[in-house]
Amino acid sequence: MSLGLVGLGDVYKRQVASLFKSGSDSTTAAVRAARIWTGRDKIVRWGYNGWHDWACHRPAGIARSVREDTLTFRYNDLDSLEDVLERNKGRVACVIMMPLEIIPPQPGFLEGVKRLVHEHGAVFILDEMRSGFRMALGGAQEYYGVTPDLATFSKAMSNGYAISALVGRRDIMMGLLQSHTSSTFFTNSIAMAAAVANIERLKQGDVIPHMWRLGQGLLDGLSRLIEDSGVEAQAIGVAPMPYLIFTYDNQNWFGDTGQNGKPTLEKGSRSEVAWRTFYTETTRGGVLFHPNHHWFVSAAHTDADLERTLSVCADAFAAVRRAL
Repeated sequence: MSLGLVGLGDVYKRQVASLFKSGSDSTTAAVRAARIWTGRDKIVRWGYNGWHDWACHRPAGIARSVREDTLTFRYNDLDSLEDVLERNKGRVACVIMMPLEIIPPQPGFLEGVKRLVHEHGAVFILDEMRSGFRMALGGAQEYYGVTPDLATFSKAMSNGYAISALVGRRDIMMGLLQSHTSSTFFTNSIAMAAAVANIERLKQGDVIPHMWRLGQGLLDGLSRLIEDSGVEAQAIGVAPMPYLIFTYDNQNWFGDTGQNGKPTLEKGSRSEVAWRTFYTETTRGGVLFHPNHHWFVSAAHTDADLERTLSVCADAFAAVRRAL
C-alpha cells in the first residue's frame, strides 16, 4: 500500500506499508516477511512484541518448537547479541526489538545491532508501537538516526483508533504476497481516516515538543520530590514515556526481554512495598499511573495537570516513607 494513503508518505520515503489492526498483527507480519526473505526460521527478539506464540513471554500453551526458534539477548549489550547470532549462524531470520523501553540505548547500541544483524544476513526490525510518533514524527529511528529494514507502528499513529502498520523495504515487504495475512475489520476505513488526520496534526510540529516539555517536567519534578522525601527511587525513561522505579533492594526491574515492574519484584521486599504503596496512593489521589509499564504523556496534558500530578506524588512518597 502507498504510504501516502495513511499519511506516512512524508515520513517514510521510498518504502511501502501494510495496514493491520493490532500491534501483534504487524509484528507477526514483520517476522513472516523476514522469514520469507531469508528462508530462515529463528527469531531474536527483545522487548514486548505482542502476545502471539513467537512473542509471548509466558510459555504455557506454546509449542516447544516455537519456543526453541525464539531467542533473546540483553539490552545495551552487543556482545550478548553477537553471541546469540554466532551460536545460530545462518539460521536467524531477523532481530526484532523495541528501540527502548525505560532505559535509553547507549550511544552506538542501535547502530551496532543493525551492523551485527546485517553481517549475519538477517533483517533488522524496530518495533515502534510505543515510541512511534512520540519521540519524533519518524519515531525513535528518526530521533536516534538509525533506519531499520522494517518497522511497526500503532498506538500514537491514530490517537487510539485500532490500526497498526508494518513499514519497510519494498524488496522484503513484497515477500508477503507469497503468503496470506488477514483479519476481521482489516479494511475499517474509520481507523485509517483517524490515522491520516492524526498524522497531519502531528506534522504541524507543536504536539511532540509539548509532550517532551511536559514529560521532562514530570521527570525533573519527580527527581526533586525523591530527593526531598528521602525515598530510594529513580525517575527514568525518555520524557514522552517516563517511569519510576524504587531502588531499596537492588532488584532487577528489567528482564532480558524488556519486561519491567511488579513481575520482577520479590513480594514483601522493600521495593515491592514501596511500589505498591506509591501506586495505591496516587490512584487514591486521582492520578492513574500504569504500575508495570512506562507512562505516556499526552498532547491533552497541561501544565496544571503536571502541577497536580506532582502534588499527588509528593503525598504518595510521604506514604512510602510511612510504610517503610
